[in-house]
Amino acid sequence: MRLADRAIAETPFLVVDVETTGLDASYDRVVEVSAVRVSPDGTARVVFDTLIRPERAMAATAIHGITEADVADAPRFSELADAVRALMAERVIVGHNAGFDLRFLRMEFERLGRTLEPPHVCTMRLPALFDRPARWPLWWACQRAGVPFDGQAHSARGDAVATAALWQVQRGRLGEAGVETFGALLARARRMRVTGRWLDALTRPTLPAVPLVTGARQVPLKPRARGEAGAAAVSPKRRYLDAVVRAVARLEVDADGREAVRAARIRLGIDDETARAVHARILAGARRRYAENGRIDPEEESNLEALAACLVALEPGGAGPPGG
Repeated sequence: MRLADRAIAETPFLVVDVETTGLDASYDRVVEVSAVRVSPDGTARVVFDTLIRPERAMAATAIHGITEADVADAPRFSELADAVRALMAERVIVGHNAGFDLRFLRMEFERLGRTLEPPHVCTMRLPALFDRPARWPLWWACQRAGVPFDGQAHSARGDAVATAALWQVQRGRLGEAGVETFGALLARARRMRVTGRWLDALTRPTLPAVPLVTGARQVPLKPRARGEAGAAAVSPKRRYLDAVVRAVARLEVDADGREAVRAARIRLGIDDETARAVHARILAGARRRYAENGRIDPEEESNLEALAACLVALEPGGAGPPGG
């Protein structure tokens, strides 16, 4: 059966998220991969979650929190490639800004002399089929869809779990709109004048099963050095960043959110200069994510202005939350 004829509700999906040493897939490397299987009945389960030794100097630790020590004993990508490939067999891939994650995975496979071109759906681009294009960062998209997000942005496992829940909501919305097959999805995109490489990817066949690798169960899930058991190892600055992200997720800050951030600042011993640096990093990160496609549209610029106002309100001695 052609993918275009396949019913979305009957298709198994694999949600994938990666963390990397930087933004240049031709040079930077994958340092973490997490995958969540989503069955046609809606069951979602983490099936793969591992740190990866990048075989180059660690970088971007300020973004994802992964250090050289974390990956010192982690497997190389070459040791996991068969398992990653097997996970994707006969499934459609889902990701938030999926092109970014798959670009890095594709380059890792190319370094091994192999190809990887699975069909995929992008939860960042999909809302354009219903609303004005916005390309919300994951934590904003989850908040607006009513999906829980634990505030651990740039954790492959946390992002994959959140994206899986977001996809469930979006998949339901497609059904409500009568978009039942991938062919209908492409047709709606054309009517809405939505473009993008992710649409071209939906014309690809799913990856066939791999005879010698039946699944990821043969690769034990590697505990995260900063997961539940290692929460104390997360730096105070990173924990403060997560508290601020939770407070500004809806692009507005109420009194409760302001108090929560103030309490976190005191509890974690964050001084005024550090707090302002964290706020600047959040704003810069949001701008960088929006600019990944080379442009920031007016609505996205408005979102950034609202975020900046929220962050100013949360600064030590700030004027108070916008609108309250």
